[in-house]
Amino acid sequence: MALAVSFKLQAAFLMPILPVFVFMKRITLRDCYMFFAVYIATALPALIAGMPVADALFAYVDQVNYFEYLNMNSVNIWRFVSHVSYESFYIVGLYMTGLAVLSLMYFTYVNRERLTETADFVRFAYLVAVIVPFMLPKMHDRYFYMADVFSVAVFLFDKRRWYVPVVTVACSYIAYAYYLMAGTVLIDYRYAAIFQLVVIIIVLRDYVVSLSSQVLTDEQSDI
Repeated sequence: MALAVSFKLQAAFLMPILPVFVFMKRITLRDCYMFFAVYIATALPALIAGMPVADALFAYVDQVNYFEYLNMNSVNIWRFVSHVSYESFYIVGLYMTGLAVLSLMYFTYVNRERLTETADFVRFAYLVAVIVPFMLPKMHDRYFYMADVFSVAVFLFDKRRWYVPVVTVACSYIAYAYYLMAGTVLIDYRYAAIFQLVVIIIVLRDYVVSLSSQVLTDEQSDI
């Protein structure tokens, strides 16, 4: 994870998986220290070459503040809000995204003993990979690439959800087409965002129902 973040900040979208592994005792807090050690180690070549320590370790801070637009050609909720409203909605977007991810993590924590199926791990990974760029301001079109990959994984574990990768990848392609086809807009981004939201809700429901149903089954067996 540290290597991934060192190469591309968007790998941090999957960071909520680490706390889940911690409270499931798949990894320990001591293991998490390795994250910082590896991240610093990847900066050593730049430091040796003469880059200032602050620039090497905190380069992403400058990148985050580089653009002041709510949407950078991505299919997400900020397509419904004008760029003119950046100052009003940027902080709101940060809090909304944080609340959504923390709520998902809290539900997972409460049901951690029931999180045993690989399919549920995959659903969790897809949800965090898609919810963050879907709700967070300043997202570029390419920031959904991990969601595209995990959407296929969702289908592999649940054939009923064949439309999850279809919609997710299609939304990415709609955004890419703007550059690939010289400014072509295949469909209004707002319509695409609505389809993506529906898919997120369906996968979220599957995740909640899967864990909740396992709890009910265990309770019934105890009775």
